[in-house]
Amino acid sequence: MDAHSPRDAALYCRLSYAPDGSLEKVERQEADCRDLAKRLGWSVARVYPDNSRSAWQRNRKRPAWDQMLADIEAGCIDAIIVYHGDRLIRQPWDLELLLKLADNKRLPLASVSGTRDLNNEDDRFILRIEAAQACKSSADTSRRVKRAWKARAEAGKAVGGGKRPYGFGVPTGETGKTGRPLLDVNQQVPEEAAALRGVVERLLAGQTLGGVLVWLNTQSPTSQGNRWTSKGLKNILTSPRIAGLIEHDGQLYGATWDEIISPEEWEDVKAVLRRNGEQHGYAGKERRYLLSGIAECSG
Repeated sequence: MDAHSPRDAALYCRLSYAPDGSLEKVERQEADCRDLAKRLGWSVARVYPDNSRSAWQRNRKRPAWDQMLADIEAGCIDAIIVYHGDRLIRQPWDLELLLKLADNKRLPLASVSGTRDLNNEDDRFILRIEAAQACKSSADTSRRVKRAWKARAEAGKAVGGGKRPYGFGVPTGETGKTGRPLLDVNQQVPEEAAALRGVVERLLAGQTLGGVLVWLNTQSPTSQGNRWTSKGLKNILTSPRIAGLIEHDGQLYGATWDEIISPEEWEDVKAVLRRNGEQHGYAGKERRYLLSGIAECSG
């Protein structure tokens, strides 16, 4: 059976960014893969979507990828279609695992860029080169991102995204691509900042975390609108953000936003939590304090 004979194909899709920065959504990939299956005369046995899964990070789980390999081994599918080869393989060991499963199965791999026979030595050679190139590209991207994060931290700017940090995030009056309001996370939310100062004052005065938690839930919900838990509160209290600091690779830098509590109060409240056996999160790690720009020498 050649690569263009009727096949029961797996469609593998993984969310990713195109070279121009646009998002290649899984749904778009699936539609293009189905069109390719029709042109090849293959039937689609199953779609394997790994949404928001990295093929670069070794410890990142890809459930659909794992299931597809199991189905290949079981003989449930006899062809693979992907949007592009790097959606499927970005690490050499992934390719070698796939080649081992494909031994003697005449398993073709089809993408927009062409079809490869995983049992053909010339095609295997080309795939290994492509996997090595994809691996290097991912490693280069990772290094650039890490350098950018370090530069932002050294400049005192927030690193990464995620949920709005409690105590910060004032609407700018603009909306993002998703239609959600854009927030300036360098600006304090006054009522939340006041609530955090109240928490710290009570803890330093000797109140228990449980008692303070009860009080806080009468004052303000979390940044997501939920009730506070002890874990969530400890995460906030041990985060350097509330002290006007930012951490990167174990080092603390002066941030561009104003502190809610002083660095000294932050250290004191962490010590209280530690003494009470309630320490969680950042505390307990050794750090180097790099407070250039916010500390003054006495003269």
